[in-house]
Amino acid sequence: MIKNAFEYDRTILDKKNFIITPNSIERIRKISYYISRGVPVLLEGPSGRSKTFSTEFSCLVAKTKRPLIRFNMSSDTVPADLLGKMVGDKNSLAGISSQEGHFVKAFKYGHPLLLDEINLASQAVLQCIEEALDSEVISIEIPGFPLTIIRKHPDFALIATQNPNKGLFANKRQNLGKKFMSKFQVITFPEFTEDELNKIAIGLANNFKFKGDKKILEDLVKFHKKWASSEDIKDDVQCFTVREIAASVKAFSEGTNIYDTVMTIYGARYQKSLKENLEKLLKSYPSFAAIPPDELTIPSNFPDCFRNKSLLEAIKSIKFSLDNNRHVIISGNEGSGKTQLALWFAEWYSKEKDIKKSNIFYCLCTEELKCPDLIGRQSPTNSSDPGKELIEWKNGFLSRAIEDGGVVVLDALDQASATVTERLNGLLDQKYDDTEKAKFDVSENPQKPEIIIHKNFRLVCTTDIHKINQMSPAFVNRFDVIVLEDQLESINEDEKKELIKFLLINSYKENKVKNLITKQEEVQEKDNEPEINEELLNIDFNAVQEE
Repeated sequence: MIKNAFEYDRTILDKKNFIITPNSIERIRKISYYISRGVPVLLEGPSGRSKTFSTEFSCLVAKTKRPLIRFNMSSDTVPADLLGKMVGDKNSLAGISSQEGHFVKAFKYGHPLLLDEINLASQAVLQCIEEALDSEVISIEIPGFPLTIIRKHPDFALIATQNPNKGLFANKRQNLGKKFMSKFQVITFPEFTEDELNKIAIGLANNFKFKGDKKILEDLVKFHKKWASSEDIKDDVQCFTVREIAASVKAFSEGTNIYDTVMTIYGARYQKSLKENLEKLLKSYPSFAAIPPDELTIPSNFPDCFRNKSLLEAIKSIKFSLDNNRHVIISGNEGSGKTQLALWFAEWYSKEKDIKKSNIFYCLCTEELKCPDLIGRQSPTNSSDPGKELIEWKNGFLSRAIEDGGVVVLDALDQASATVTERLNGLLDQKYDDTEKAKFDVSENPQKPEIIIHKNFRLVCTTDIHKINQMSPAFVNRFDVIVLEDQLESINEDEKKELIKFLLINSYKENKVKNLITKQEEVQEKDNEPEINEELLNIDFNAVQEE
């Protein structure tokens, strides 16, 4: 046990919404001790144990002279991402120049460096890190440039995090070698106790200015612990962490329906039978049993659709999530309509937030999808003009949406490689600190390595319900997962008749519009001038049912 005392500014804690508990104090004490002495630290524990947050605060406690640099590792990470690469430079006569990577910058100038998800990195990257720690020197040789020797700054500190390669994370990570692990002091982040979660819930409620009965928070924590340890979900990749507690308390504080909040954050991820079990447990706590849910309705400006209970429940939960600054995975069977629902919500959300159509993106994920397709890449400019950079960065559609406040639909997300999904973990971390704008690290772009995340940016994704357990728990846990049940399974005969009528009417509308557009195009071609088809503009669709 590290005995040295440390001081911290309580106002910083409150602004960052970091709730201190005895166990978290001990972990921060250790991390700050090692940071201040330049000893590499490895923080190990499942997703949602506050490893990254604890690192950020430990740097404040250790009073590091320079700010923390954060880098998200993936299997696509190459040594050049850490050490440096050639970039376009319009101020250079050659049109290019060398750019220092995050590791070199921290190593050279004395920054603390956080390498998130280090056990996703390739052996080549790990070997590069190991050699630098052993020799305290980095040798960089770029063709056309002299050999550069960089010596470790006395204030350099390395912190790495990893989810263990076992349990829910088994076979989704690689095991770090003994020689590599010997370079680090390992600090384990265990599961939060009920007492810790109670302190966290109450502390967050005070910070968020929650005005309700604190008994609700106590019941929330009891429900959380009971359901998280239930036999019903022991093999489920969709684990429960402090993130669900924080998201629920934040929503409570903003006046959302408390019952609906818990049923969305905790229950919407399950199919009917499990959802009923969860709801039964939730109602066993007096604080929740006394609160009726809101009615199932279609939001204004939502595309016209046939209304059934399964769809209305999914719509209610998705709307809650998007309204509360959360990202969504819509899960369902093949043919359930999950893709159409995702597209409808992209259309609805863009109208609500006045988002331009050019900032709505759809991507069908496949195994061939790469991180540069989403984030961007450096490309030659095909220019030999003096003063013109020879390499330029081109943003991917995801980066554009993040920066400009767009909505991205990632369809069949379960088909994307773990390299792609894990790269987005830093983007999806919920930030509750209003004093500092959330940022997404784009280390691939050396000219602009950070993007400020626009408050309107949202991800709406879809997955096959049978494949979601193949995805990384650390990734899935950062979303609200919402199941779209079979929409035909529970409708009665009268509702089936209404559905048939709805489909016939909409088919009639579509065909009538197409015919009128064709007629208008034929007139325009004949007369060679634009003509407004008054019949097209004045269709009374309310009267269609009478025809």
